[in-house]
Formats: sequence, structure tokens, C-alpha cells
Amino acid sequence: MALFTYDDGSRRESLLSILRDVSPNADTWLSTRLDTSTAQNTLHEWTVRRIARPTSTNFGAEGAQFSQPAGDAPTRSNNITAAIQQWVSVSGTEEAVDRATKGSALDDEKKVKLGRLKADMEFALVRGAKASGASGTARGLAGLIGVISTNLTARNSGTSMSTTELEDIHQNSWDAVGSQFVADTLLCPMGIKRKIAGFTTRITNFNSNTDTIYANVLNYETSSGMLKIVPHKDVINTAGSTAVIAIREELYRMAFLQNREPKYVELGRTGDDVRGMYVTELTLESLGEAASVHRTGYAQLG
Repeated sequence: MALFTYDDGSRRESLLSILRDVSPNADTWLSTRLDTSTAQNTLHEWTVRRIARPTSTNFGAEGAQFSQPAGDAPTRSNNITAAIQQWVSVSGTEEAVDRATKGSALDDEKKVKLGRLKADMEFALVRGAKASGASGTARGLAGLIGVISTNLTARNSGTSMSTTELEDIHQNSWDAVGSQFVADTLLCPMGIKRKIAGFTTRITNFNSNTDTIYANVLNYETSSGMLKIVPHKDVINTAGSTAVIAIREELYRMAFLQNREPKYVELGRTGDDVRGMYVTELTLESLGEAASVHRTGYAQLG
């Protein structure tokens, strides 16, 4: 009698030793690009100065007597460092068994948790809220949406992104700071980036390739200068509250509390497992938030 596969109880399953991790946690634009500095304490401070341009003439009479000048002293700005942890735990059995994904289960788990740590850092840099912390409660750092106050605008719910809106956003930055510090990057949900890519006013296409259609905008030059358009998964994208954030990249830094840069710490065993954690403590330095613009209220797209 012929032997058929469906009769053969000795067959083994087919299981590829390949794992494709398609998690969105790899999108860490800020934590990958921002410069770093060192914080000496959990309350991290720095000085800033922004002198307003004159709004009237300031002529002086010949031989005028001394007049007390306006104070141009710098002011302090601050943020709070926040600890971020990702815990690692692998049982002795898991490390011993034959797994489809070859190699050490502990090494694999560490890679996963390191990715989670970076994603947590990125989310905090965008949407973190400042909290001083107390016994049993966590400190929190203010992310971009927490530090931008000079150019913070709530548009009418459902406002459509347009060329005029984009021009206004960039001009908000231009009006507030010197021309050399105008915002150069727009962080936005993918739907807003698609909307910007669909702008056709005064657009010139410099690519003559005939077998490819280009529908992408990496840079948009407004009347106030050049803006890099960066889609970001952590910018708020909810119906009627979708936001955009324009920043000058060089005016923001990640400040790590001294000796608290991201690292792996082994923890003592309390049973038949290996334990550890990835940990870091950082805050966001905003060296000139007036150059930034945060607008909310746009229609959700995509």
C-alpha cells in the first residue's frame, strides 16, 4: 500500500528559523539625531536669552542725561530628568530548549527590550509631561509638546492643512527669532505629509524620469526658508486634534543624567532565570523654544 503524507504520523512541522520583526519601534528620529549633553542633577537648568526687536523709534536728544537701560540679562529654563527602564527576564528552560530562531534566547530578548527602550525615549521626547516626582511616583520630562509655548496655537477642530497654513507656521518661527534660528524641520503624522506632497501651487519637478511617478516631498521651501518634512509616529494624530511640530533641530538636545546613558544592568538571580534591565535617565534641553511652532486641531488624514 502506498504511503501518503496525511497517513504519516511521523511527519514534522515545517518551521522557518527566520524571524521578521516588523514592529514600528525602530522609528526613532529624535533620539537618533539630537545632540547630547550631561545633566548634573534631576532638575536640569540652562540659560536662554531672546531680546525683542524694537516696535518704535528710540532717538536720543543731544546731551541727554543717563537713563537706566532695560535689563537684557538671560533667564533660566529647565526640565526634569526621567528614568526609563525595560526589564529582561529569561528562564533557564527557555535558554536551553531548541528554538526556531537560533541563538541565545537571552540575546534575542535583550535586542527586543533595547528596541523598546529607544521607542520609549522617542515617545517621551515628543509627548512627555513634566512631573517632579515624589515617593513612589515617577519623575517626568517635558517633551516637545510640553516645552513649546511661544508659538502654540489650537486651530479650529478639523482645520485642513494648506499652503497658507504651512507658510503661517514657518512665519511664526521667523517672527519670533533671528533668521539663522528659524525652524528647519516639520514633524507631522504621515497623513499631513501626504497632504503636503499633494500641494501643487508653484511646484516645479526637476526629475525627468519617465518610468517612475514621484509623489513625495522631502523639503518644502516657504517664504521663510526651507523646511524638512519628517513623518513621525508619535506626533498626535486623532480626529480634530492632529498636530504638527516645527523645530530647529540644533536648538534641542538630549541631556543624560551623569553616568545614566542607556546601558544594560545585570540583576541578581532569585530563581531559575536570568534577569536584567536596560535603563537610562534623561531630559530634553530646549535651548530656544521660541523658534519652534506647535499647532493642533488639524483634520485627521490617513
